[in-house]
Amino acid sequence: MVSSNSNCQFTFATLFSQTLSALAIYTAFYFFIQIIVNNKFLGFAISIIFLLLNTLLPQMGLEHSLLRVASGSLGVFSDMNLYGHSSRHSFG
Repeated sequence: MVSSNSNCQFTFATLFSQTLSALAIYTAFYFFIQIIVNNKFLGFAISIIFLLLNTLLPQMGLEHSLLRVASGSLGVFSDMNLYGHSSRHSFG
């Protein structure tokens, strides 16, 4: 029972942090395409082409995170900006 509860907490945490933010970014980007193109069918076509390219780029060898929407991470922060694994500062 305890593992089921922790699994539900992990599922909700993943859903509302990673998945929801990625879906919001994709939705905003597709709205942006529709507004810029100003043609419903051409906007759909560009959106589908973008989705296919975003899926196929890693298979073609282009795996840089700047080429993929919603795939980047913040990385490791350094001690210079007071974040990171070795920072001893308290923010509370």
